[in-house]
Amino acid sequence: MRSLFIVLPLALTAMLGGIAVDRWVPTRSMIDTAIEHFSPSPLPADPGFPFQTPLEHWGTAPLPSEALLSFGVRNCLKLEAVDLSVREGWFQTYQGRTGPATTNRPVTFPKLENHPGIVKLEFIHSPLGSDRSHCGATRVAAHWFMTAAHCFEAEDEVKRTPVYGAMVLTPALDIHSADSTLIPIERALCHSAHGTSRYRYPNDIALFYIEDVAAFANVPVARIENQSLQLSASNFDNAYLAAWGRNGKSRYFQGGQVRLEEVGEAVLVTKPIGEIGPDVGDSGAPLYVDFGKGPIVVGLLSQVTRAEIAEDNTAVFVRAKAVRAWIDRTMAICEQSGRYVC
Repeated sequence: MRSLFIVLPLALTAMLGGIAVDRWVPTRSMIDTAIEHFSPSPLPADPGFPFQTPLEHWGTAPLPSEALLSFGVRNCLKLEAVDLSVREGWFQTYQGRTGPATTNRPVTFPKLENHPGIVKLEFIHSPLGSDRSHCGATRVAAHWFMTAAHCFEAEDEVKRTPVYGAMVLTPALDIHSADSTLIPIERALCHSAHGTSRYRYPNDIALFYIEDVAAFANVPVARIENQSLQLSASNFDNAYLAAWGRNGKSRYFQGGQVRLEEVGEAVLVTKPIGEIGPDVGDSGAPLYVDFGKGPIVVGLLSQVTRAEIAEDNTAVFVRAKAVRAWIDRTMAICEQSGRYVC
């Protein structure tokens, strides 16, 4: 009986202390990570495919637009006609843009290994190649990359900015260095409910397919959040991003941590921490959190609202798990028996 009076208060104190530690944000994140790391139930294979559409159902011809629309998909990259020699000249000119560092080079570069799957997109908007824009993207499967739909679709179809060429660049700290390889993109698939408006955040999602992925051997497939992976609020305390951004003429890899203002089912809203914030990101670029076995992509950049004071800038990310079913379904439909059929 004497032992019971000693043991019970100690057990009660330990229990209350455990509850307090679990509810304290800094330690809760560590506990979540430890539980996930040592959990006997492994994470589901990522990326996963809920089904496969039999190839014989469609035949060997590319899927018609009507069939794609029934699955919420539409082809959305419209390339203007241009002479092949001109297009090849763009690629050679871009890959030759090396040289010494210019102003706005980051003091330190983020580590590429902390940003699995990240790549850069470049678009040509003039026949001579002088007018360009850029986006970010994430490798989500062997041949597939995810980005924002508005990177391929104009906000106003009547005033659509022409696209003469599109290309994806393998990651490098200086994207103009010889370490970066440039691969042309001929087609892309957008969510059919995007509506050519970048303010339709939940549907601002697109995929593109690269047949020959030899250049991406060192670009790992990223882990993408899905509905079965239950992240707690504390997991978003370490959210971070990186991209080639608007600084240094879009050539230098840079990034940092961001603060989550809103964690919704469809969107994530962030604010910057310090000087590095949403402005450094590229549309379509991934938002990461660390979770046990490494970084997980929880969102892709859709919109940045710039305020007079940079610290007040707000970025809206499409939440990855909200579009994960569309991603899996589109890849399963459009890549069958190792062949792109869309």
